[in-house]
Amino acid sequence: MRQLQQRWPIAVLLFFGHLPFLMLLWVALAALLTVITAVLALFVDISVSVWDHSAALLRWMALFYGTYLTRELLTTCVMHGRTRRAFTAQATLFVLVASGVLAVLMALGYALEHLIYNLMGWSHTFIDDRLFDSLNIPLIIYSWWGLYAVWTITGAFIGAALRRNDVSPVLAIVLGIVLLSVLGPITGMGDLPFTDRIYDPQTTSVGSAIGLSLLAFAVGAAFTWLLVRNIPIRPRIR
Repeated sequence: MRQLQQRWPIAVLLFFGHLPFLMLLWVALAALLTVITAVLALFVDISVSVWDHSAALLRWMALFYGTYLTRELLTTCVMHGRTRRAFTAQATLFVLVASGVLAVLMALGYALEHLIYNLMGWSHTFIDDRLFDSLNIPLIIYSWWGLYAVWTITGAFIGAALRRNDVSPVLAIVLGIVLLSVLGPITGMGDLPFTDRIYDPQTTSVGSAIGLSLLAFAVGAAFTWLLVRNIPIRPRIR
């Protein structure tokens, strides 16, 4: 463990510090959505997945978390002797892997919800624009992985731009919107309300969707590195 911490200190911090916290947030989310479902059942007939609607909030949380990584945590790591290259490589790996872990947990939430709906005699349907139209665990995992990964790396790009004084925040946000506009139409999970659809998720092949999501993530990571590699780091005066 000590050797791992010496070689990959930032990854150890993220995987053993941040990831458990993010998983605890999933537990809190599961409890909250269960309460919401129970309250709604008192007044209306439940037919649509409550977990499915949580994407509207969780994608913005992923974006802000990515912004925190490069706007705040990067400064802390560099001030403690870590390099910008090491931070970018290890943080990018973390975002990719952690997005997968959280996507699996989200699929578990869908499965538990499906069980509850069956016990209560409710129909379990999903938002029309999703890549999946039934409890298809692999597609649910992919869809949420794509949402978390691309929205977080886009947030990291925007955070790096906000940390610099020579990059327009407006330009960074515009480029971020362009990147997010690629993913949303593919899976139906992360579409922006003011962007038109490019693809129909129901007719897009899974292979194409995965490939385009990986491309969007790679582009976001590359843009982030271009900003981070020579970003000026100065201690904040509070």
